[in-house]
Amino acid sequence: MSESNELFLTAKECAKRYNISERHFRRLVDYGTMPKPMKLGRCSRWALRVLEIYELKHIQKLMKPLDKTALSESYNK
Repeated sequence: MSESNELFLTAKECAKRYNISERHFRRLVDYGTMPKPMKLGRCSRWALRVLEIYELKHIQKLMKPLDKTALSESYNK
């Protein structure tokens, strides 16, 4: 039998990870901005691996080069 070393976080731990309140974190989940939790009985937990993938995808979006025409227009004003 193989052992799983998967790490699961509570909403409180996730909120601390992103430096936001737990309430705001839960709202982001409800709005679909953050990944949905896994249900373990009555408990909701977020897999650290899933959060890391989410972070990488969003960092890549933020790192896309700026539109040079929009950038030059803002400097010409």
